[in-house]
Amino acid sequence: MAGLLVWALGQGRTAYTGAATSLLSAPKGANLGSLTPGTRVAVLKEQAGFSQVQLQGWSPQGGATALFEAKGQRVLLASFTGQVQRRVRGQGKDEGGTVWEQVEVVGWVAKSALIADVNTLWKQAGVLYQQRCSTCHALPETGKFTANQWPPIMRGMGPRSGLTAEQTQLLTRYAQAHAKR
Repeated sequence: MAGLLVWALGQGRTAYTGAATSLLSAPKGANLGSLTPGTRVAVLKEQAGFSQVQLQGWSPQGGATALFEAKGQRVLLASFTGQVQRRVRGQGKDEGGTVWEQVEVVGWVAKSALIADVNTLWKQAGVLYQQRCSTCHALPETGKFTANQWPPIMRGMGPRSGLTAEQTQLLTRYAQAHAKR
């Protein structure tokens, strides 16, 4: 996946969220926010059906409510609603001069929300994309648009195609993962 961070995820095994997933402060703890489908995490430990995970990404400086895959790329990994502890690992500017911070976050997710292979998720999403996004018009190649162009397209088309909010979020992430680079 292009745009992955240059530093390695924690010492645990790599996993991915199979759907939109709540990030918790502890097993059965307070809700800190939500991870989007296909978000890469390092599993640090497991306890009572929950996994402690570490995720890393980029936030615009001062933007503590969202975590993106890469600076300047609006591929949303997580949105935060609670008081999440963020560790800033560095800074960089995007092409437009916006300052971004490399951020690390640790929290808990239901163990059942994680999958080992993101390609399994993308195959399922690809089937849904073909079924729903070719009903009214020719199916656009995902590589026709950039990762930043896909969210507004999907926001506009999702309701027209009868997609749930969760399906729209999944297809947005699918299209972004296969977007023009």
